[in-house]
Amino acid sequence: MKKLFITILFFLIFPFSAVAWPEKPIKIIAPFSAGNGSDVAARYFAEKLEEKLKVRVYIENKPGGGGKIGINDVKNSIPDGYTFLYSPSFFSFIQHTQIDANYTTNDFIPISLIVNHRFFVAGKNDVSELDFVKIKNEILYCSVGYGSPTHLTTLLFLKKYNLKGIEVPYKSSTEALLDLKQKRIDLCAMPEALLFQYNQENFITIYDSVSFNNWNALFAPKNTSKNIIDKLSIAINEIKKYQGFIEFNKKIKIEVANQDDQISFYKYIIDFDFNVKNLIEEIGLIKK
Repeated sequence: MKKLFITILFFLIFPFSAVAWPEKPIKIIAPFSAGNGSDVAARYFAEKLEEKLKVRVYIENKPGGGGKIGINDVKNSIPDGYTFLYSPSFFSFIQHTQIDANYTTNDFIPISLIVNHRFFVAGKNDVSELDFVKIKNEILYCSVGYGSPTHLTTLLFLKKYNLKGIEVPYKSSTEALLDLKQKRIDLCAMPEALLFQYNQENFITIYDSVSFNNWNALFAPKNTSKNIIDKLSIAINEIKKYQGFIEFNKKIKIEVANQDDQISFYKYIIDFDFNVKNLIEEIGLIKK
């Protein structure tokens, strides 16, 4: 009887999933559309994580709501170590710009900063950045989400040149850049990797005086077992040091992050959230 009691107590304190993890496929929700730079990086990361953990690891794209649909799906999932979030930095922006975000950073466990890449502003292929000094008309600019890195980077550019802008909403980055290429809009801020693809054929002009750091990171739902988080962190750190992973991301203009421990990443996220909140207040955006 005593042996049985101890066994039951053990599994109450340390759930079986935490002891045997992983023993079934792991789903990583990506709150953005398939096919963009972040998606390419996420899928390669999942492939390498699968090699480390010896179980299937797959990406499930859940775009919509500027990212909050996929983020909330992870927030509301069972914290059993089989559902995670791979999110860009709009994870932080949405909390401060959308009334119906329905989550905060405290609803998650930050696991690891995976990669960094920058957002730049791009314009028509026949307009240089210096031309904006003398432009007096209102500027049409793309936005793929209110308060998103795309939106805020463009607003910083407009503020620098004291320009007035009209936001043109888009459902996808590809749709927005196509309109920029065809000169239906004037400005569009996007990740460097995506702009680089268009710039190779001289469809656009990239302005590098204003940029914003974006990141892709892995989060777990709150209350996920520490044993799972620790095991996952070790696997991720090994992947980030793998030269093939570094070179793959470098080719698509993405830099592998150098944070190696969960505590450093947690502090980074707290600081990032604080800076984003201040930036939004500085620009004058209000929650919608």
